[in-house]
Order: sequence, then C-alpha cells, then structure tokens
Amino acid sequence: PGGCRDYTVQKEQYFVEYSEKYEYWDVITVEYPVLSGAGEWEETLNRIFYDTAMDKVNYWHLTPDDEVRKLQEEYSIYSSNVLCQVTFHSQYLMSVAFHETYAPISPVWYVHKTQRSANVNLMTGEAYELSDILRIDDDFMRLWCERAGKDYPDVILGDDDTRETLLQWFLGGDEELKDFFFFRPFFYVMEDGEFMVGISIDPNVRT
Repeated sequence: PGGCRDYTVQKEQYFVEYSEKYEYWDVITVEYPVLSGAGEWEETLNRIFYDTAMDKVNYWHLTPDDEVRKLQEEYSIYSSNVLCQVTFHSQYLMSVAFHETYAPISPVWYVHKTQRSANVNLMTGEAYELSDILRIDDDFMRLWCERAGKDYPDVILGDDDTRETLLQWFLGGDEELKDFFFFRPFFYVMEDGEFMVGISIDPNVRT
C-alpha cells in the first residue's frame, strides 16, 4: 500500500578504453541506473536495467552469435556510448530512457543511433513493454502518426500505406525487412506524466 519509498538511484558505468582480449580497439561507455534499498526485487530490477543498457554491446561485441563472430574478424574498432536518464520515478514505477550511439564496424562509416527504455514495477519486479499498456492497432497508428508527423512532416504522412507499414513495424511483422532489422517499439514516462512513444529500427548482422 505504501509502495517503495526509501530507495535511491545511482548511475554506474561499464567502461572499456582498450582491451587486449580482442585484436581490435574497443571503446565503450555504458551508463545504467542501479537501485539500492528497493526491497526484494532490487536484484531483478537492476539486472533489467543493466541488460537493457548493454543490449547492443552484447549483440555486436561481448556475446556474439556465429554470424557476428565472423564479422568481428573484419573489425578495426568497436565503439558504443550509452546515456541513460531516469525520466520518471515514484514509489510504484520507474521509467528509464537509454540513448545510444554505436559503431560495430567503423566509427566513420558505420555509426548508428538508437533508443530503448526500461519501465518497471518496483513492487512486483515486472517490466512493461508498449503492448502491455496500449493496443497496437490502426487507431493507435492514427494517433501516433498525427503526433509524430508534427515533428517529421516529410517522413510520416499518416496515409493508409504509411500507417500500415508502421503498424507492421510496431508489431514486428514486416516480412520483407524482419531478417535485416530489429524493430523495437519503446516508451517511457515523463515527469509531467506524458508518454514518449517511439520505435527503433536497428540493423542486424545481415544488413
């Protein structure tokens, strides 16, 4: 009933300037929040934050699959910079936004920017995805295109074809592109109670 009131949040970093483990340079700075005094779910929540922050570093660098491992033979440098911001917190909910700039092959020719988020229930340890709080359908896409179109009027038109394409991206079901990109809807809560809702389209090793 009283929620989780006595916790604190501290930012920590995973940092690598150079490692002899690899035959190429790796320059990594990853921020993530760490909870203390958060009760029985503290370890679970901190793991969610850490894993979310390290998502791309793990995929492209630390825990590669066979395809990525082959690509690593061509690396000259791997770099990643992840910034995190606790955008909302209360005794029940904590919302964290992650902004990342990374270069899995070349920091000159192969640089990507991406976003993701972690939204957790401090009382149950549950993490929420966008589909947990909103019905992802054409009505949602109309609302999203109307709002996003104000910032990107030349890209997000809001017509039937655009909405259908975006809907498939939000649902992760684009048959032509799903083998080449990861489609990841995200949201985070702002201090004023408004929601930031977006989608990241991240390349995979086949791109």
